[in-house]
Amino acid sequence: MISKYKLYTLKDSGMSATLTDYGARLMSLVVPGRDGNGRDVLLGFDSAEEYENDHGTYFGATIGRVANRIGHGKFTLDGNAYSLALNDNGKNHLHGGIAGFDKRVFEGRQTAENCVEFRYVSPDGEEGYPSAVDVRVKFTLSRGGLEICYDAISDGDTLLALTNHAYFNLDGDGKSVLNQEVFIDADSLSVVDGELIPTGERMDLTSEDNAAYSFLKPHAIGAYLKKGGELMRLANGGYDFCYNFKGGADCDRPRATAYSPASGIKMSVYTDLNAMQFYSGNFLDGFEGKRGQIYQKHAAFCMETGCDISSLAARTLRAGERYHTVTRYQFERIE
Repeated sequence: MISKYKLYTLKDSGMSATLTDYGARLMSLVVPGRDGNGRDVLLGFDSAEEYENDHGTYFGATIGRVANRIGHGKFTLDGNAYSLALNDNGKNHLHGGIAGFDKRVFEGRQTAENCVEFRYVSPDGEEGYPSAVDVRVKFTLSRGGLEICYDAISDGDTLLALTNHAYFNLDGDGKSVLNQEVFIDADSLSVVDGELIPTGERMDLTSEDNAAYSFLKPHAIGAYLKKGGELMRLANGGYDFCYNFKGGADCDRPRATAYSPASGIKMSVYTDLNAMQFYSGNFLDGFEGKRGQIYQKHAAFCMETGCDISSLAARTLRAGERYHTVTRYQFERIE
């Protein structure tokens, strides 16, 4: 069957990736494991068309205009009040709205065997956001890693905070990630309310009282799921929180890592951003994905780099100001 969306294949250093212009989206990422065989470490679907109904997962998509939630879909910028589309239980604004960037067709251009660039111009008023924004996202496979470079410019003041919503399972089998080990270089977490909206409070992750939420000492994702108390219950029995990096932005060292003892694949996250949403697939509910895999709760994790979700200033893009940020997912085999 011929796809109505364009597909792009990238190759470099024994890795490969498939992307589509529908949502400037990662469909697959094949990484060699300890045994030398390639494993697709992303959840998703076999065809681009299937992402039109992705069960609310945002699998592999570029997220915009603003990643994460905005309470009641309302914000005020320079004295002007704005109301955004309410697509999160009809109460809040999530990941760009009813038809965010994940549901837009980007203009794609493959510039090399290992690189593709996507462009989308979001018009003034789209999903309630002010001003028009010209967005470009470039994916590059190189030196055993995947780099995502985001660039944008707006013709007026607006909000913008982009990320990618890849769901990783380093075993490549679409089953549980609870035995996969995670490190996050974050000393605080942004506390959320019952609707997962930030309260402005921060949890101290250096305190032993909050050990269930801290990944400063690497541990399996499932190690503390029964010890997290009320906050973890609100997130449907897992992690779905913004972690604020120690010392702010620092792109020269890994801000997070994940490792599968089974496959031997280790992933390190480098970014010039100062925070990351860590999500442990708590709302996956047993639907069928690629290769007939059934995606149950905790079948994957997400590491969505971003900014302080409780700060409007961190999400504000001024007229004519360049938005530029880079995140790199680096892979290695542990023998």
